[in-house]
Amino acid sequence: MTLHQRIVSAFVWIAAFALACGVFLSLTLLLRNLPPTAPVAIGVVTIERYSKLRDYLGAALFFLLVPPLTIWMRGVFSRSVARMNPGAAMLFTIPYFFSPLFYLTTGKVGWILGIPIALSVGGPRALAVWQTRRWLRAMFRRELHPYHALLLAGGLSWILFRYVVLSRRIAHIPTLFLEGVFVAAFLALFWAAAILIARLAQLHFGRDLDDTFRRITVAALPLIVLPFISAVRMPLVNARAITAATLLAIVLLGFILRKPLPPRAAWNLAAYLIFPVLIYLVSYVSTAQLSQWIDLFHRGESIGPASDYLRGKVPFRDVFALHGMLEDGLLDAWLMELFGRSLDVAIVRTVVVGAFLGVSIWFLGIVVFESIPLALFCVAMGSWTTAENNRTFFQVAAAALFWRNIVKVAVRSG
Repeated sequence: MTLHQRIVSAFVWIAAFALACGVFLSLTLLLRNLPPTAPVAIGVVTIERYSKLRDYLGAALFFLLVPPLTIWMRGVFSRSVARMNPGAAMLFTIPYFFSPLFYLTTGKVGWILGIPIALSVGGPRALAVWQTRRWLRAMFRRELHPYHALLLAGGLSWILFRYVVLSRRIAHIPTLFLEGVFVAAFLALFWAAAILIARLAQLHFGRDLDDTFRRITVAALPLIVLPFISAVRMPLVNARAITAATLLAIVLLGFILRKPLPPRAAWNLAAYLIFPVLIYLVSYVSTAQLSQWIDLFHRGESIGPASDYLRGKVPFRDVFALHGMLEDGLLDAWLMELFGRSLDVAIVRTVVVGAFLGVSIWFLGIVVFESIPLALFCVAMGSWTTAENNRTFFQVAAAALFWRNIVKVAVRSG
């Protein structure tokens, strides 16, 4: 057995076990209405009116169902992947790994079993379409990457516009895990629509495929304006009319535009203007509505010295700046001289200034990697701490330089 076959066999076992666990976890949802345990003492079980019978039945169901179901599914999956190449086999098996995670994040049978099965069936077929369509592979070559970046920016702008206007997630479920699946699906629709339009224009009107795709991505730039309209003016009463007007502007621009942007100009526009501004907007709208209660311990370190500075006290003689003057009160004092003495000034300052952290990490990724996907990855790494923590910049800088050296070593050794 070759190394690839052994890896695929291991993945088949994991996929079979994960899907069997997904079936088991789906069945445990039927045990929610079991009667609570009779109170015999004061404890969590009695207070929460929990059913110990649910635990006993769940354990019995796991040991009776999961092992035989895993073995049976392993046989079914093995016969399915026997006709596939290693890449298709990976796409077939990996989606099942997420079945237990969908239980933890959704608790609904349709998502626990439906999404992994759909992804498992669609993944190998999508790979087959990719491998047998040369024109489709040509649409993703390096020369067109800047225009794909513009298309990604337009898709993300529309999704952000929807979030801000409706103030709710696509999945209507409080989980980022399932939300990521839906966001990826909506972004895929943008690519499918752009490539389909370009292909139809080539087949029916003899248009150049690459040129049409470039024109479509450039014409879609009005989508970038949508989230800023919603951020500036809320509530947005005429959201549907604005969306319709934007689509009409895209269509008109597509017909009027004769020559798209050069590749380097498109990349610079996306990397140095559109994505940084979108990242700032995401950082701003995600923190502006958080609880802004006054923490006299932490915010007092800035509000107190700012009040002293405005009363004429001298730094380091009358006021001790624990973290330095700019951090402890000086910036707030300057802003209060401009906008008036109010606690709202200090509150808004933390949101406005803190939102620049994501932008600084973005430019760090662009400078280090010169790659939009890797720069987005750097911004995602920076989300593990709050947006107001400026130490995150240096943490991500170290991680980005570390990964950059790993890539260099891998390229040299390969």
